[in-house]
Amino acid sequence: CFERASNPTISHTERRRLLSFVVVGGGPTSCEFITELYDFLSHDVEKWFPNHMPHLQLTLVEAGPHLLPDFDRSLADYYARSLVKKRIDVRTSCSIVGVRDTDDGAGASLTVADLSDGSALPFGTMVWSAGLAPVKFVAAAGLPLSGGSAGKIRTDSTLRVVGHRGRVFAMGDCARVGETELPNTASVAEQQAAYLGDCFNKYYAEFDAAGAPAEAELPAPGPVHPNLMPWTRVRFVDRMFSEAAPHFQYRNRGSMTVSLRPRRRARVPPVAPAR
Repeated sequence: CFERASNPTISHTERRRLLSFVVVGGGPTSCEFITELYDFLSHDVEKWFPNHMPHLQLTLVEAGPHLLPDFDRSLADYYARSLVKKRIDVRTSCSIVGVRDTDDGAGASLTVADLSDGSALPFGTMVWSAGLAPVKFVAAAGLPLSGGSAGKIRTDSTLRVVGHRGRVFAMGDCARVGETELPNTASVAEQQAAYLGDCFNKYYAEFDAAGAPAEAELPAPGPVHPNLMPWTRVRFVDRMFSEAAPHFQYRNRGSMTVSLRPRRRARVPPVAPAR
């Protein structure tokens, strides 16, 4: 885009469009990306294309009211203010409703994003890391979904899909555990996988699915310790600092995102005292 923007024959409007970067989503992935992009442009690209920097525009679009909703509000607000200080356009409570091609009135083609607030944003590069609808496999699987066809698979507290006698399990971003709203992070899916592994190895392996009647319900599992530590060799810590229970227990290990150079932002959950 910078090479194309260097073409002396293009219009000023087209040059500004080419140098407009839009990042969609206000979660850790989008925030880290726009932070790294800003650092790359301001510390490296500026050396090669100094004349283009006044035309550069970075925009972060988030449909929700705040960036980094899983972080403490004070940290999220501090990060948002740091973006604004760097002249990054932060638009919250606003979503992309469409992308179209138009012209600038002088015969040049423009790519424009239409926003829910009625504004239009010409751009040269868009990075989408916001929430998506379920994949077709999940939507067409015939399993009960929370919130209609755009929702997640409904499971009970032991990750068993509702209405399937405990024979079908769901975990990760595609599943909703009871009425609990868990973060859409790899940490949740990892802990759910460890939980199900323990359930199968300790309890479900004793159930004879082939010999049982078709209408037989899979018995609920026994107590399982939550997966506090991500390393197998130190799983003994789980037994030291947690109580076992039949249902899935999510443990927040904290989270971190990249702020503008050279800082980092972290949210660390309180640690329960050892007994």
